[in-house]
Amino acid sequence: MEKYILGQSEMKELNKENPEIRIDLYLEENKYFENALIYGHIRNDRGSPLEGVKIKFLDENGNIIGYVYSSNDGYYTYNGVKLNTKIRIEAEKNGYKLHRSCYINVKSKRIIYNIILEEETYKFTLITGHVFDECKRPIAYITVTLFKNEKLYRYTCTNKYGQFVFSSIVKGKYKLVINDSKYCSYETILDIEDLKRIYKVNISLEDRVSKTKINGTIYDENNTSIEDALVILYKIEEDKYIPIDFRFTDEFGKYEFENIPYGDYIVKAVY
Repeated sequence: MEKYILGQSEMKELNKENPEIRIDLYLEENKYFENALIYGHIRNDRGSPLEGVKIKFLDENGNIIGYVYSSNDGYYTYNGVKLNTKIRIEAEKNGYKLHRSCYINVKSKRIIYNIILEEETYKFTLITGHVFDECKRPIAYITVTLFKNEKLYRYTCTNKYGQFVFSSIVKGKYKLVINDSKYCSYETILDIEDLKRIYKVNISLEDRVSKTKINGTIYDENNTSIEDALVILYKIEEDKYIPIDFRFTDEFGKYEFENIPYGDYIVKAVY
């Protein structure tokens, strides 16, 4: 490396009127001249070059001196380390184990340091998700259950933002289920195969239709209850009478229709 940075003078014209000109140039000292150049190549454990690896250079106190990223072919260079110092080199990339060198005494102006990164071995992964209602509003504090092999495996509760997470999930097929009185039941199958990825689930729950009961007693003209009377329930929609269910009265003349959606109804009875 040169002791001085490449300099350039101002332009001056040489012509008949000025057949002789003087060009002085002051060179700037290269602040990296007394530094070492550290360079090398980064591969994975199969020998393929790795691009985009972050290589950090740390001093004896663990402070970061500087960092660079490896090129398309896995090469890197760095000249920010001073001679006669002690450093450590770290290399990191998603999907690979962190590489950390021993301390290196920087005695030479050129140091080659090649790195092999081992692929991370994943034993677990995550299932994360958001739960929303039909208006895209987060549903807070609703229970989310996870089944494996038809048995309860985990359960959790959403936070105030409608978020949930299941950690330490191993490979396999899972059924994610939400049951709540305010919403229609939800379930989905998750096939966990790649432990390197995080499985994300966005869930939109439909409101459960509010339901009620219609009940009463059938009497004759003498105000006596009638047993085994046929009672037919009609829903009124746009002035139309639509029969939707029927019952027979019990020994006390009573009938009851359950799980009926809100709306306008009449009953008819015959005996």
